Amino acid sequence: MNTSTISLHNDSDMVFAQRNSLSRTMAQYAWQHLSPEQIENLRTNGNYAEDWNNILVTDTFNPSLIRNSYFYGLVRIADLEQKMLQNNGLNYATGITDCTIFNCDLGKNVAIHNVGRVERYIIGDNCIIANTREIAVTEQATFGCGLKSDGTADYIKAMNEGGQRGFAAFTNILPADAYLWCKYLYNKELRTSLHQITRAECLPLPTYGTIGQGCSIRNANTIENTNIGDFCTVVGTTKMCNTAVKSSAQEPSKIGDGTIVEDTIVGYACKVLENSLVQKTILGSNVTIEHGARVINTAVSDNSTIACCEVQNSMIFPSHEQHHNNSFLIASTLLGQSNIAAGATVGSNHNSRSNSGEIVAGRGFWPGLCCSFKHSSKFASFALVAKGDYQYELNIPLPFSLINNNLHTNELEVMPAYWWMYNMYALERNNHKFQHRDKRAVKRQNIEYQTLAPDTAEEIITAMRLLEQWTATAWAKSQNLSANDIDKQTIGYKLLTTPPEETEKLFITAEGLENSKRTVRILKAAKAYKAYAEMLEYYAVGNIIDYLKINPEVSWESVCEKLYSPKREEHWENLGGQLIANSDFEDLCNDIVSGKLNSWNSIHQRYDRLWEMYPLQKQRHAYSVLCLLNNTSSLTEEHWRKSLDRFIGILETIERQVLLTRKKDFDNPFCQSTYRNSNEMAACLGNCEEDSFVKITQQQIADCKQFIKNIKKHRTIK
Repeated sequence: MNTSTISLHNDSDMVFAQRNSLSRTMAQYAWQHLSPEQIENLRTNGNYAEDWNNILVTDTFNPSLIRNSYFYGLVRIADLEQKMLQNNGLNYATGITDCTIFNCDLGKNVAIHNVGRVERYIIGDNCIIANTREIAVTEQATFGCGLKSDGTADYIKAMNEGGQRGFAAFTNILPADAYLWCKYLYNKELRTSLHQITRAECLPLPTYGTIGQGCSIRNANTIENTNIGDFCTVVGTTKMCNTAVKSSAQEPSKIGDGTIVEDTIVGYACKVLENSLVQKTILGSNVTIEHGARVINTAVSDNSTIACCEVQNSMIFPSHEQHHNNSFLIASTLLGQSNIAAGATVGSNHNSRSNSGEIVAGRGFWPGLCCSFKHSSKFASFALVAKGDYQYELNIPLPFSLINNNLHTNELEVMPAYWWMYNMYALERNNHKFQHRDKRAVKRQNIEYQTLAPDTAEEIITAMRLLEQWTATAWAKSQNLSANDIDKQTIGYKLLTTPPEETEKLFITAEGLENSKRTVRILKAAKAYKAYAEMLEYYAVGNIIDYLKINPEVSWESVCEKLYSPKREEHWENLGGQLIANSDFEDLCNDIVSGKLNSWNSIHQRYDRLWEMYPLQKQRHAYSVLCLLNNTSSLTEEHWRKSLDRFIGILETIERQVLLTRKKDFDNPFCQSTYRNSNEMAACLGNCEEDSFVKITQQQIADCKQFIKNIKKHRTIK
């Protein structure tokens, strides 16, 4: 065998080893040289080889299926039989026609037609590649990895335009990994360890690209330095470069017409479609980028959709929705379940002397139409921002609040607990819709979907303390007293837990929520305080009931023993949608730095173990919250009985408010005005009583009330 022209390498054994390491299937074939008859058949069909000795085939090889093609270097062709491959209703005959191929392995029964150049690729079985200009690997290939061959990093500059918070991408990266790497910038040892782990796993970079089995690549322009997973569809892409597309039979991905995807990791079951541009980005699983969206230097987590807009230098956690071509998101960290309305401009660095500003928003962030914000701003979870131009930096620590820029009074208004008081339908629907929309076949990134969880419960507790302080200060001012001379927490608590009429007369303001000298007014403080308390009780009792459902035979004494904690966990880290107790998070970081966790696989396994522990941790946290509400360190059976009674009342309020808030849409005379009569409206919208989510809520509440009835009957609870 002549090895001098096998490939760009002189050592054929090394070439075999490299290719075989990338494809177990190709390594299993018994390769053989072409027979003289096969060579003659290939020549007759208009084919050319730089050296026919470097064309290796299997014993199931039909040379008549190869026509008008050119082969250079070492090319291995697996079983090739006459058959038809189908994709999206289109049929392609197996074989190779009108192609130029350099140093490639071609899997079983491929259909490769009219491809200008295929170089240094391992192509899987049953692949269709047609009408494509170039598929090649160059010396600059990184396949989406953020580390270059010399070990230096090319960071994705998420969260901050300056690049200080950057992270290096790698094929199996999770959103949690990106956040861990970016957020904790001050922990230099952690960042160094993450860099070293990534370097050990990614380098040396492969010198061949891979296209998995069952792929369909059609009408593409340039695919360069890109790995493509199994059963992926690429149709009409303009350019893919230094990218990895993860795809499988269960979770196929798709890259569509006119797209440009560069220096990017595309997750499983993702879609990049319709002239979209994605550069220096990682996409989690089940992410859709479409309708000309531009996403650059960003991490987009699972179950998110971005369309018609521009997103740069951001860290986006799961279930993000942004669909409008005039919305803009830059240098922002959104912790999940967010929705960006049309015209929203989230982030502008023009108020700073450098591009160092950031915006951080908790779960459920929802800026309304044409909102604009300044760096640097921070929002608690489920902040709903009314339409407006917010000219000053904001720091809103009140979750579930409505924020409004009142131009008539030149005040910033904040109504805490707005969702609970006035939009119960939307709040409860969030718990259902995000889980319903989670179409991931394999859940690699762990996600907390419940609106009331340890993170939001702790935000509520902080907000209640703030309301006590602000209310007491307002009262002191009304009495011509100095706020420094009173016990704010005690007086604020008394004021907020008495009938709200008196407290609502107070002009309650807050400091530190806006970087301005104008008034920041707190609306409906007493009602919000009561709503917050109900939300905490709903969270706490609901999670203890979850424990009882799993452990139906336990006594109340054993419940207390199992769920009691000497100290409530007040700080929870949100890693890509997974909530982790701060103590566990510190152990995670310390174990990475010490080398106990010395691979990304071991780090991901730790995430999964913590996720397995999380339900019980949440139930223990819920128990501690219920103790706080009852002002005790340990709950008695009497506490529990009264909490259950209040919980039933809360359930009935939720059921009633879900229906009433939905009914507003039907009773609104302006909504009715577009219909000729009530029959037309009913034909179009149905009626609120038949609303699918209203019925789901009613059934869930009925089931929960029945469970409570059963535990009251069979336990020693009176």
